[in-house]
Amino acid sequence: MKNLKLKNLNKKLICACLAATFAFAAPMTAALHAAPAAFSAVPMISSNDAADALALQVRNRPAPQRRGDLIIAGEIPRVVGNAELTLHFTAQFDEFVGAHRARALSVHFSTYVFTSDRFVSVVVNMEARGANSTQAVATTVIDAETMEIMTLTDFNPNALQLINNEIQRVAQNNPRNFVSVFSGVDDSHPFYLDGDMVRLPFASGTLFAASRGVQRMSFHISAIQNETIDSSMFDVLPADRYRTVMVDLAAVLGMFGFTAEFNEEDGEVNVYRARVHITTITIGENSYFYRDADDARSLEHAPRLENGVVQVPLSFFREILGIATTSFPPDYILMSRYDTSVVPGPVMPQNNSMLTE
Repeated sequence: MKNLKLKNLNKKLICACLAATFAFAAPMTAALHAAPAAFSAVPMISSNDAADALALQVRNRPAPQRRGDLIIAGEIPRVVGNAELTLHFTAQFDEFVGAHRARALSVHFSTYVFTSDRFVSVVVNMEARGANSTQAVATTVIDAETMEIMTLTDFNPNALQLINNEIQRVAQNNPRNFVSVFSGVDDSHPFYLDGDMVRLPFASGTLFAASRGVQRMSFHISAIQNETIDSSMFDVLPADRYRTVMVDLAAVLGMFGFTAEFNEEDGEVNVYRARVHITTITIGENSYFYRDADDARSLEHAPRLENGVVQVPLSFFREILGIATTSFPPDYILMSRYDTSVVPGPVMPQNNSMLTE
């Protein structure tokens, strides 16, 4: 498992010497501009002693080039000493050009590089200009220590749950702004890391109903609270067709800033966060309410009292409390929450600019 501790990201940049001496790189979020030389230097990420982990170059296109009647301009990345990654970027380039060759007059590429801890994110803005312009974004996140391309769940196994939970929450509060058929992001969705932000681009009209051009949503990495619970805090029920994982309720609630009040006489547990009542559960009753909703939910198992400890199914944290979970029995469970009390919630774009708020 990779980099589950996402807080306090170090931002260490060093400059790569490629063929001559280059000055130190510009700040973390840097747009790459064409230079007179054949290649221009790009920031290099270093983690610990892995100074030679990754060096990126941008192929400079100082003048437009032609493929038949199509004019192509801009920059596409290549990786020094790594043919596989260079082919990966070339494939993105060829796919976009091929898709728009018939109806576009020109295609323009702009490449940006971002760094966050040991990760390098390469973002290529693509625009096909013709009678109707088309904008798209290709993103690649590379682990500079392993040279592997990362997905959202590589970055954090609970990332998809957290992101979709927050998108759903924001959509419920702003129903007119969101596409009603949007079903959520999956592990193939493009993303990139920009300092303390996880940024996800969306094509026109796929998430925001009235959007034009590429839009994005951004999530603060520092708001992702990760906790690992070991086998002392949960049991797997034997001979259970769901293989239900029952978790110590009070232990997990305390980790994430919730509190609980247990009334032994009637077997009720009231759960609060910041003095706000979230839910009431009853020992032995498979009936779970979220706040003041009228309809109760049934989960894999009713709450139970085991050796003086109140246990609930693992899904309770996901379905009722909005805590993302990834289970690795019999060893441990990773639990994550997006805490908007640490920083503001997801950042919604108000325009079609990819690289500026």
